Amino acid sequence: MTELTNMETTINNINPTTSNWKAKMIVGYKSLVQTSPYKHKKYQKLTLIDTKGNKVEATIFESDIDTWKDTLNMYQWYYISNARVTKAHDHFKYKDYPYQWIITNTTKIEESTKNEDKNQQPEYKIVNFNDLDPYISSKEDIDILAVAIQVKEPKDVTTTYGIKRIQEIYLIDKSFKPICLTMWGRFVNDEAQKISDMIDEKPIILATNISAKPFKEKLQAQHVK
Repeated sequence: MTELTNMETTINNINPTTSNWKAKMIVGYKSLVQTSPYKHKKYQKLTLIDTKGNKVEATIFESDIDTWKDTLNMYQWYYISNARVTKAHDHFKYKDYPYQWIITNTTKIEESTKNEDKNQQPEYKIVNFNDLDPYISSKEDIDILAVAIQVKEPKDVTTTYGIKRIQEIYLIDKSFKPICLTMWGRFVNDEAQKISDMIDEKPIILATNISAKPFKEKLQAQHVK
């Protein structure tokens, strides 16, 4: 791959008009390849995290998925440049960063060869269920570590954005306080299905970038990214 010579920066300094930039990123999440029910396009979602802990959602479409299928592996560091930066819908943006990235065949990606980057995983902000109250309906995303104890059947719900597919998973953490984790959209066919397949084993779940909502006198975590 071509050596990157652009100025290194972090996510919050990158917008649609920024040029000659590159960012050092770790892949914190990589979805399975999905097909959009609306445009019937294949796509793959990633969460990229920079050296300051800032996050951005990135998407790869169609033939570009094959271009990068052997790259952008989970928990590996890369230098990324020339991704297409576009305005993000509120549902897909992280905190105050209003953009998302599109990875195309013209994006430049170079794996970091530094020894200290090997096997270095992103840091997580684990919040105990007993400490969730300050985060209810706030704009701050959290991470949770818990045991899945029950999985409900998927169902369709009507939202302001149309009919959405959801699936509810009940979790407990070390406080033994149960909460309901709602999986939306593509997560129903991906992560929720995996959890459902092993629910008899009571798997330990690390859920990242969660927004907490009050729901029928129970705490419901939703909008997993």
